[in-house]
Parts: sequence; C-alpha cells; structure tokens
Amino acid sequence: MIDRTLQPEIDLNTHFEFIKPNEFKIRNSIPCYWIEDHINESYKIELVFNSGTRYQTKKLVSSFMNNLLLSGTNSMNSSQISERIDFYGGYIKIDTDKDHSVITVFGLKKNIVKILAFVLHNVDNCKFPKNEIENYRMISSEKFKQNQEKVSHLARRAFTETIFGKDTSYSQVPELEDYAEVKEADILEMFSSNIINGLKGIFIVGAMDKNLMKELEGIPFYVHKEKETEFTFEGASGKTIEIKKNGAIQSAIRVGGTTIGKDHEDYISLSILNTLFGGYFGSRLMSNIREDKGYTYGIGSGLVNLQKKCYFFISTEVNVEVYQETLNEIKLEIDRLHNELIPESELFKVKNYLKGKFIQGSDGPFAMMERFKSLWFHDLNYSYFDKYLETLDQIQSKDLQDIAQKYLDFDKMNKIIAGLQDN
Repeated sequence: MIDRTLQPEIDLNTHFEFIKPNEFKIRNSIPCYWIEDHINESYKIELVFNSGTRYQTKKLVSSFMNNLLLSGTNSMNSSQISERIDFYGGYIKIDTDKDHSVITVFGLKKNIVKILAFVLHNVDNCKFPKNEIENYRMISSEKFKQNQEKVSHLARRAFTETIFGKDTSYSQVPELEDYAEVKEADILEMFSSNIINGLKGIFIVGAMDKNLMKELEGIPFYVHKEKETEFTFEGASGKTIEIKKNGAIQSAIRVGGTTIGKDHEDYISLSILNTLFGGYFGSRLMSNIREDKGYTYGIGSGLVNLQKKCYFFISTEVNVEVYQETLNEIKLEIDRLHNELIPESELFKVKNYLKGKFIQGSDGPFAMMERFKSLWFHDLNYSYFDKYLETLDQIQSKDLQDIAQKYLDFDKMNKIIAGLQDN
C-alpha cells in the first residue's frame, strides 16, 4: 500500500533523446524538414516565408498581403476556396510576426496531397481582388479603433516604439490613416518579392508519403532569394512614458528593453532567472503583486527572441491608483535579486518546474518539430538543449545573482504606463 503522507522521490535525471527531422532539399534548394509520425493519420505542413513586417516598405502591407493570400483567383473567390478546403477536411492558418509569415496546412493523410496542392495553386494564382482588399481594410481599421480604447494596446504600442525606435524595422506601429494608404500595387510588390521569392523553409510532421514528396518537389514557383533589407534600430533605455486615458479603470504597465539573445552564453541563465522572477504562476512578481498586495489579477515577465533582437518585458494591468506602488514593488523584487541569494528551496522548485515544462514541450512529433524550429530560426543546433539541461542542473543561487546584477537594471528599463487620468 502507498503511504500518501510521504512525498515521492523526485527524479532529476535530465538525459533526453530528441527526435530529429529528416532534411532534404526540394526545388530551388528550399530546405525541407520532416518528422515521421506513423501513429497519427494527421499532417501538419508549415511553409515559412521571409515576409514579416520588417520587410515591408509601407506600414501594414505585410498584414494585408499575408491575410489575403487565399482571397481569390480568376476562377474562385475566397468563400469557394474555404469551402473546398473544408470539403477535403483541411484547415489553413496564416500567421505573421515581425520576421516571418507562416502558412500552416492541417489535414488527414488521405487528403493532404489534395489540400496542399489546392492551397499552393490558390496562393500562386492569388489576384488580391479589390473587394477583398477593401473588406479587409474596413475590418482591420475598425479593430484598430476598438484597440485604441484598450490601455493594454496603447502600452504595447508605446513599448515597441520605445525599445526599437519609432518607425524602425521592428517598430512600424501604424496609425489609423495608414490603413487608407495601402494600395493594391504595394500588396502585389510584396507578394512577388516575399512570397513568390521568399520561401525560407518547409516543416512537416506526418507519415512519409511518396505522393506528398512528389508534390513538394514539383512546387512550380517558390524560390528563396534572401532579400537585402536594411535593419534599423534606435532603441532607448531608461525612459518613462505616461499615456493619458480618461475613464480608464486600470493602468497597463510595460517595463523592459532589449537584451541578449539565444546565441549569448548567458542567455540560458537569464531565461532561468526570468522564470523565477516572473515567468510562471509561482514567480516572485505573482507572489508579491498579485497574492500579497492584490494589485492585479496577473503579472508576468518574459524574453522574446526575434531574428535581429531579443527583448525582456514585464507586463501587468492594475488599478489606476496603485500604478506607482506596482512599479515600486517591481523595483523591490529586482533589488532583492541583486542583493539577496535565492533560497535553495525556491531554486529547487523552479528547476523542477522547468524540467517538467521541458519534457512536456518535447512530447511527441509535433512538439519535437517546435523544438527544432526554435533552434533553426536562430541558427542553433541540438547542443543548445544539452547546454540548457546542463545549466539547469548546475546553476546555483550565486550564479543567478550575478546574472541579475548584469542584466536586470530597473533604472535602465523603459517604463510605459497607459491609462492615467488628467488631473
């Protein structure tokens, strides 16, 4: 009989075997990565393009273009395209960030070749109908107006402009009038240079299939030409920006700035420190500002890795009367990391949490592909994960104190507060 009054022993063994994708080249030397999954009948195919917002020559063009890739051809409109994909049992998702856009195709094995061929055909022959452009313009501009009433949106906009510099590569923050400025010619130009000539890689999870392989090898139009675009950056540090919003019940707070990226020797240690500080529900920020002070429903911190820059942020929304007290407590927690060693019991808990999260995030072929992509996007190899697990095992409180003193400087962080009242 199990004695449930006794805590079970915790296995801290972090040896891990990764499922690595098969790699091959398709037409025009586009890299393709395939993890075989013989158990599931489902497929996931991702086509990654260099068509994120930093490649656009005018604000919002990337958003318009990527969201209208299946808007219609000479023979089919957007509704007919959607109905045909539904008929095959497929699902299409298009995501865009600052660096890339990704067309993700989901489907079952029996129809995946038909779904992929159909999607590729309609992207290749997309005509960007004027009515679809105007419809997207109307919907997205109305959504922009609604977001302008949200303090969280205002804080994110100002934070982005501050840490990257206004109207730089990573900070093309639009205004309402910019929606009217996107023209059909702008969309077609970016489509030609960043979709037709911008396919960077293909990622597939599913059983290896000769017919699908043949479809991939016969892609008629995609090539990868690394577009030469100037990367601009004019980020600031130590700025405090207050944004008035009469009638706001809460103030949105964003604190942070650019920092080291995944390729830096200290990054893994910084990511562990971030978890302890504000990266999970039991973090210091949550324990203090939510659980103890009751200022917010949630607060957290994070590290975001883009292709050219990485940034650290702290984000929360609090009652307007306690925004300054919240900032004071954030500073207090950073000062504690500088001046006090982390108790071994707290570090032990964070290590176990991260090990469990790592295992959970590596469960199965789909998760393993996400692991691989996180390396591929930053030109890293699997030794990164070996180093991560080794660092997680060996890091001590003094190491994290040194990292905090080196990279977490509250005075140099930008502070954005949106939702203040006029006096």
